[in-house]
Amino acid sequence: MAIDGIQSVDRSLEILRIITERKSVTATEIAGILGIHQSSASRHLKSLYDAGYVRKPDFHSFAPDYGILLFAGTAMKAFPLVEYSAEICSEINRKYGFGAAVAVLIRKRLVYLAWISPDDRRAFHIVDETDFPVFKSSMGLLLSYMDDRKDLKRRLLDDKHMEEAEGKKLFELVDAQMDDREFLYLKNFHVNKFNAAIGFEVPDEPRRAALAIFSKDKLINVEEAEKILKEEISRIIFCDAKN
Repeated sequence: MAIDGIQSVDRSLEILRIITERKSVTATEIAGILGIHQSSASRHLKSLYDAGYVRKPDFHSFAPDYGILLFAGTAMKAFPLVEYSAEICSEINRKYGFGAAVAVLIRKRLVYLAWISPDDRRAFHIVDETDFPVFKSSMGLLLSYMDDRKDLKRRLLDDKHMEEAEGKKLFELVDAQMDDREFLYLKNFHVNKFNAAIGFEVPDEPRRAALAIFSKDKLINVEEAEKILKEEISRIIFCDAKN
């Protein structure tokens, strides 16, 4: 594919991301966000409209259409880990009453493959990209550490939402636990009584994922948390082997 073609695809995908995040935008707004001419934004939007990915709720605006779900549903078949993650998280919640989640780190952002929380009004989340700060999540800290230890340290020390001493203390805690294993346990971390996460290799992919358990009401010790997580990780690997 020619360079212009690649850039065109990249731009259309970026526009589609903006539309899905904002629910409804105009060509003028898209042009302003991306710093492009309105006519260019309109051409991309027309292509997305013709393909069934966006619709026009009114004369000026564009909003997501069901073509996105059709594409996403087909694409998800290539990621069996999503289905396994949903099963594992649901089972953890049923057996222990804990919240549970599986996520990967994409461009420094957490992408949840599955997520269930006992106090959430929504029963279940599947494939959820979030703006939730990675440093308030055991999975976010663990995956960021595995991705780039030095970058995590720098970002914690520079974080505007915490004092430098607090960021340093948090990094040292993560560093000490992650030194010899891909497991992290945090007690009384933010709103939860405990958060625990374990990293694992995604089968047949050059990527790592993490499984986490957490609770606002229940507290278990580090040994119990690690035992539960290791047992559930083995189930994910076993499911993939059967597939």
